[in-house]
Amino acid sequence: MMFVFYSSGSNAQWTKYNNPSGALPFSLMIHNDTIYMGTVANGIYRSTDGGSSWTQINNGITSMQIWAINQVGAAIFASSLGGTVYKSINGGDSWVLSNTGVSSTAIIKKFVSFNGKIFAATSNTGILISNDDGSSWAQHNSGIVGLVGGEIVVMENDLYATVNNKRVYKYDTTNQKWIAKGNTGLPNQSIGCMTYIKDSSQNVTFFVGNGNSNEVAKSTNGGDNWSVVKNGLPNVGVYSILGIGTDVYLGNDYGVYHTTNQGVDWIDISGFERASPAKFLSKSSTDLYVLQGGNLWKKSLASLKVEDKHKSVENQSLRIYPNPSSGIFNIEIDENLVGAKATIYNLLGQKVKDFDLKSTTTNQSLNKGIYLLEIEKAGNKNTKKLIVN
Repeated sequence: MMFVFYSSGSNAQWTKYNNPSGALPFSLMIHNDTIYMGTVANGIYRSTDGGSSWTQINNGITSMQIWAINQVGAAIFASSLGGTVYKSINGGDSWVLSNTGVSSTAIIKKFVSFNGKIFAATSNTGILISNDDGSSWAQHNSGIVGLVGGEIVVMENDLYATVNNKRVYKYDTTNQKWIAKGNTGLPNQSIGCMTYIKDSSQNVTFFVGNGNSNEVAKSTNGGDNWSVVKNGLPNVGVYSILGIGTDVYLGNDYGVYHTTNQGVDWIDISGFERASPAKFLSKSSTDLYVLQGGNLWKKSLASLKVEDKHKSVENQSLRIYPNPSSGIFNIEIDENLVGAKATIYNLLGQKVKDFDLKSTTTNQSLNKGIYLLEIEKAGNKNTKKLIVN
């Protein structure tokens, strides 16, 4: 059962959903419009109807405080206290322990897939890496100063992480180490969240949020330089940030804010019952979700005038590595793109090869040159440049 909360102006309509009986939300993940909610003391719940009803899915879970839930390839990973990691390969129907090598004092805050491996940001052991689909883990902190992990995000073909709260690092895949990015213009505060957007020319802008202040910073050159963009934001901590299309959404101590001009101005779109930290901003194909005030809320993307391109191939998970390459490269996609058509052209527009993306990772080889890779599914297209040295 649910009820709808109304407010006026830009804070139009939010929908609040009742929590599973006796449960308090603590983490959130949405994959293929299925919602997974981690709780403070009741494990994990799943909803396939947008949050209207919930099913508890704790088969194999014994530690019930769930800090993070993330889809990684075809598997779901969840973390709890004491270095506990659970893995599910059947959508959460059952779970197995997957924490060999994780310190018993660590809590994993986020899992991501990059270059065929799994990376995780932790509370006090920095970054972990798994080369065997999560069966075992090892610290992977070469180049990093400090061990307090914050956010870890795959941005296009690169991996970025925040460690020790005040620094952004980029992963060097060739040398398998972390490179500290510039801190010019980066507020000297705790960095707890990170996202990115692309404009119509495919230029990437990074955003980071600071948990101890309202200072949000952006970078248009891969993290080398930063500028503060906080006009319209109250002076409270930022807990969550999410890019959709060319817009950015931000959750802070008061509610949710929105910018359509890369942070030049932020507009309050909260409309909640009371001010409370807004965390785990997430989206389905039709709605924006957030945990706020101990409840799950959603607001339709249509009401926010989000363009349809957030549903397109362009914004689905697509990674190519290594790029540039010596001739052999991998195409890694999420499950939504399985079955897409891939075509490679040379710069004269001549077709070099085409193939179907039948799995989440595909290996291909090319001769020396510069190519364009076109991915198409359901009439939506995305083009990436390939460089072979």
